[in-house]
Amino acid sequence: MKILVTGASGYIGSNLVDYLSNKGYMVYGCCRTQVKQREERYVISDLVKEVPDFEVDIVIHTAALGPSANTDFNKYFDNNVIATRNILQYAKEYHVRKVIYMGAVSSYGNVDYVLREDSPHNNPGDYGLTKYIAEQLIRNSGIPNDILILPGVVGKGCRNNWLINTARTIYKCENFTYYNADGLFNNVLEINDLCKFILKRLKINLDKSETYLLGTEEYMKVEQVIAFLKKELSSNSLCRNEGDGNSFYLDISKAVNVGFCSKSMVEILYEVCREVLNEGEKLK
Repeated sequence: MKILVTGASGYIGSNLVDYLSNKGYMVYGCCRTQVKQREERYVISDLVKEVPDFEVDIVIHTAALGPSANTDFNKYFDNNVIATRNILQYAKEYHVRKVIYMGAVSSYGNVDYVLREDSPHNNPGDYGLTKYIAEQLIRNSGIPNDILILPGVVGKGCRNNWLINTARTIYKCENFTYYNADGLFNNVLEINDLCKFILKRLKINLDKSETYLLGTEEYMKVEQVIAFLKKELSSNSLCRNEGDGNSFYLDISKAVNVGFCSKSMVEILYEVCREVLNEGEKLK
C-alpha cells in the first residue's frame, strides 16, 4: 500500500511518515520545503498551487496553517481550504481509495460542557472555520474518508498547544492565569496513540467514511493538571484561577468502541514534563 502524507515537515506529519514507514508501508511525504531524512521519499509541493503527480492508495492530509496570533483569514483559507480542495482533486484523478484528514477541535467554536462528533458548530474563529469548511469539502467529495478531530497533540518534539505551553510557563516559574479550575480536562492526544489509531484505520473499512473525536480516555480537573505540572517541574509559579471560561471535555467513546486507546493522563503529563525539562537542559 502506497501512502501520501501531506504536511510531512510538521509535527504530526513527520511522525506519521516515520511510524508508517517502520510498519512496512511505502510512505511519501509531501511538504513545502526540503527535509534531511529519506530525501527520495519526500515531494516538495505547495498544495495551494500544485499537487503531486503519482499514484498512491491513501492520502493522510495533515497539512494546515495552525492557529496563531494576527494571521490573516485569507492565509488560513488558502492553506486550509484551497489546499484541501486541491488534494481532493488529486485524490479523484488518481483514484485514491481513502483520505484520512486531521480535523481540529477548534472547528466547533464555543462548546457547552462536552464535545462529541455531532455537537453543533458555534462561532469558531478564523482557523476553526477554515478547518470546518475543509471537513465539509471532504465529506461531500464522494471519496471514502476518515475525519479525525484532534485536540492538542503532545509527545517528543511537540510544538504549540495549551498543555505544553502551560508546562513551559510553569517550568520558567512565570506567573499566569488559568480558568475553570473544576473543569474536566482530557483535551490532549499523545502522538503515538494517534499513529496507532491511524494504523488501525488503514487495515479496515477503507470503503466507508467516519468521523472520530480523539483525546485521552481519562479525565483530570484543570486544577489537578496545574498542580501536577508544578510539582513535577519544581516550580513556584503563581497560578491564579480567574473563574469560568469556555470549558469542556471530550467524549471519545465512538473512537474507543472501534479500538482507540490512549495512555493515561498521568503518563501523558509525565511525558510533557520530560519534554519541557529536556528543552530546558538544551538551553543551558
